[in-house]
Amino acid sequence: MGDSKCIYVLSPERYPSLIMSHGGGKAANLLRLTQSNFSVPSWVCLSTHAFDEFLSVNGIGSVLDIRGSNFAEIERSVEELFLSNSIPIAIREELLSELERCGLLECFVAVRSSGLDEDSSEHSFAGQFSSFLFQRGVDSIFRSVLRCWASGWSARALAYRKEHHLSLTGIKVGVIIQRMVDSEVAGVSFSRTPIDPSDRDRMIISAVWGQGEGLVSGA
Repeated sequence: MGDSKCIYVLSPERYPSLIMSHGGGKAANLLRLTQSNFSVPSWVCLSTHAFDEFLSVNGIGSVLDIRGSNFAEIERSVEELFLSNSIPIAIREELLSELERCGLLECFVAVRSSGLDEDSSEHSFAGQFSSFLFQRGVDSIFRSVLRCWASGWSARALAYRKEHHLSLTGIKVGVIIQRMVDSEVAGVSFSRTPIDPSDRDRMIISAVWGQGEGLVSGA
């Protein structure tokens, strides 16, 4: 396991405080649901320390200075860069140990991005980072982790940052690995209508058959 200040893999029962500070927005909200005794499929989270270690070991951090406005090209080049490098062995070993402990190593899982500044009180990155469903086996999980990390530089996420005057540097991404649910129906609830956020009298609940791709993609 990593240094006590740089733990790479966080589980809700063992490191709840670190999830809140180093797991990203999605992980923080999953923790709140878990602690409130909702029926949440089992999960663990790669901390932003793991992300920082990957950048440092592979010498990537120094080349992520975003220049220009061709965000589609930046997205392609960052993903190629990340996929051409390996997750450090210490992170791989810690993640495999934790996945085995939680019974997630041999089942289908969802590998989900969790940006450090995702879904704050002022900003929402919903649907702008990547997630990968029905992954099974160490190779698929590790590759999905790399693609989740790279999605911090997706064209849509960079465009959102630029539009809202957020920094294009210092991006940090956590990654959730969670037991996959083969759902018949999936939905989302908006506490305010996205069409008119000032309307405090209505909320919107939308649902579709299957995994909800039609909802999160905007289709």
